Amino acid sequence: MSNAKPRAVIVGVGQVRNRPGLDTKEWKPEEPARLMATALARAAADAGRTQLLAEADFVGCIPPMAWSYDDLPGNVAERIGAQPREKLEPPGGGEGPILLLDDLANRIADGELEIALLAGAECVYSRRRARAENRKLDWTPGGDGFPRFLAKMKPFANALEVRHGVRQPVDMYPLYENALRARAGRTIDAHQRHVSELMARYSEVAAANPLSWFPEPRTAEEIRSVSAKNRWIGFPYPKLMNALMEVDQGAAAIVMSERAADKLGIAAAKRVAFLGGASANDGWSAAERVDLASSPAFAASARAAQSHAGLGVADVELFDLYSCFPCVVEFALDALGLTTSDPRSPTQTARPGQHRAEFACGARLRGSGLGAGHERDEARRRRALERREADRRGRRPRDAPVTPAPGIRRSRARRRAQRAGPGRELHRDVRPRQQARAQRVVSPAPRRPAQRRARRAERRAVPPAARSRRRRATRNGVARGRRSPERLLARLGRDPEQHEDRDPEGDAADRGRADGVGLEHLARGDDQ
Repeated sequence: MSNAKPRAVIVGVGQVRNRPGLDTKEWKPEEPARLMATALARAAADAGRTQLLAEADFVGCIPPMAWSYDDLPGNVAERIGAQPREKLEPPGGGEGPILLLDDLANRIADGELEIALLAGAECVYSRRRARAENRKLDWTPGGDGFPRFLAKMKPFANALEVRHGVRQPVDMYPLYENALRARAGRTIDAHQRHVSELMARYSEVAAANPLSWFPEPRTAEEIRSVSAKNRWIGFPYPKLMNALMEVDQGAAAIVMSERAADKLGIAAAKRVAFLGGASANDGWSAAERVDLASSPAFAASARAAQSHAGLGVADVELFDLYSCFPCVVEFALDALGLTTSDPRSPTQTARPGQHRAEFACGARLRGSGLGAGHERDEARRRRALERREADRRGRRPRDAPVTPAPGIRRSRARRRAQRAGPGRELHRDVRPRQQARAQRVVSPAPRRPAQRRARRAERRAVPPAARSRRRRATRNGVARGRRSPERLLARLGRDPEQHEDRDPEGDAADRGRADGVGLEHLARGDDQ
């Protein structure tokens, strides 16, 4: 008898959109809990067993920003006729749905749960339209959703950032994008073309998605060109490069153990195995990050998730990278060792926001067919483990070559496989009580010799006059208190006694103007 732990499988997914003009002739606002219930009903129908909703022992709902509830999971459970023994409403956030799915998969593997329902929805469009038209919404009594939503979250910015005008994500993420441009050595125009072409790929996917909020395709030229309809938000992002939360959409998934799926007669063609996941955190805000141009947490979690799943990037056919802002996609591509020219699309849904992971799960599983996915995942995982075992022992068969993704050398793929090693449990992830250990993994991976040589060549190409004041001061020995100004003046052949100090008030005024120009630059979005 096998001692393997039960594994979680996704057996049904559902999505819903409520946009006037596309789904209804007139505007009929529906509250988030109702959209979640609709999405769950569609997920049960997708699984081929409508009784799953009543048989579930867990209901988890992602809190919406538009509306608040005293008991959101209980409200949704009542609407679908479920009586779960456990309910959960985790804190909001972009990673909330996928973290909840990961935790449910672990709990199912540990035998704590058998059938779990996961749902989320957002109705910011109806909420803002109702406010603009002074219309009262006949929704479940709750209150202002956004203040209560924020009360459960850590503030977006710390006191230092707020003092300098960096308060919201639309203020913070442009800083990361500018840092990425500087690291890549691109001009502003070249980088805008680079980013807009990346986002145009997302727009193509959205245009083909029957439940997309914006089904109109956008070209790269439209995305980067500033106009009355595409105004500056925060340089270098015009409006079409920012996440838009004004939607009325919902999504849901049903997760259960393989044992429960066998008992209830869920067809193998309806199952997709959850192979592994991981989580890690960078500094919460810009000022707390080690580097604005990279995400060590992305890289750490990507490595851990691949290790748990027993797969590498070369084995993956479908990606869906979170895209609240372009820089997040670039961080993910860098962490996975991918480039924007990779033929595999970076998205399957093209949806922003904190419920994106649910839409990603629903759209991809529904579009690809569940059954083939389960069997294909199993076969791919076995082949990957066999290759890694052969690599580890130095006896890789000729008919099973390592095929790294474009841009990844074979030796790197082999080293990654050797680090993962065979026989790892497929399902183990960073549980909530163990997250602190993973969150400490924030040091960037060491650069290889080729990368170091490229970085040195980039630094040598920068003319000395363009280098920062801090670097010039460091070369002269002033920075970090190595030499006092008096010793420096003596070294230059000047008399410290006769040296005229600059006007402190003038210095303060110069600093004030410099800070002001920097903030105005972000606000106006000037190129220069």
